[in-house]
Amino acid sequence: DPEPFDLELPAPPRPPSEEQLDRAARSAAARRAGPSLDASDIVSRRAAPPLVTTTATALAAESAPPSPPSVGGRGRTFGALVHRLLHCAGPDFSPPPGPVVERLAAALGAAPADVPAALTAVRQAAADPLLERARRARRALREVPVAWTRPPGGGPEDRPVVVQGVLDLAFEEPDGWVIVDYKTDPVPDAATREAREAHYRPQLRLYAEALAAAGRRVKETRLLFLAGDLRNSPGAVY
Repeated sequence: DPEPFDLELPAPPRPPSEEQLDRAARSAAARRAGPSLDASDIVSRRAAPPLVTTTATALAAESAPPSPPSVGGRGRTFGALVHRLLHCAGPDFSPPPGPVVERLAAALGAAPADVPAALTAVRQAAADPLLERARRARRALREVPVAWTRPPGGGPEDRPVVVQGVLDLAFEEPDGWVIVDYKTDPVPDAATREAREAHYRPQLRLYAEALAAAGRRVKETRLLFLAGDLRNSPGAVY
């Protein structure tokens, strides 16, 4: 017969104490909450958005030289009316029909005297060789909204900057895109025109940057002045 033997089994585990259970619960809660934050951390994180948003006009103004005073200019409403008429113009940039002109002028609150002056500016623009190129272009886009992100600049706001703007006109030729910005500032003489070109040059560079960010080759940016004695003289290429 086999000899009897003793089978020794380990003692059953002791249940955790109340102190151990409490310590485990606190540890699990800390893991779920993540790193601790004090009040100043919370305020600073909420007050600092990850992106800074601005407009191309505002950003350009930071580096642009001052523009000469607009002596004899018709003001912002007139400029807005000219832009809207060019946006709504026909394929050949001829002014829109009379009822459309009246509605646009009323919506903008334009003075009665501004309407015929704005129509004259549109007709002058349509006759400009620059818009003749736009008519022959592969594609011509009007009032194009753009937005792109610039990397952090290393300044106090060391964050990416989202820049927004609107291109008055952009058209594509076989060797690249041309950006046109309409201006209704008075240009009564060559010195004033040169000063205004210098003032708007940073804005045009930003518009070129916008299309480049979208993978488009920009070969030219142009200002088209629509008021003043030198409005139809050849514009500078930037």
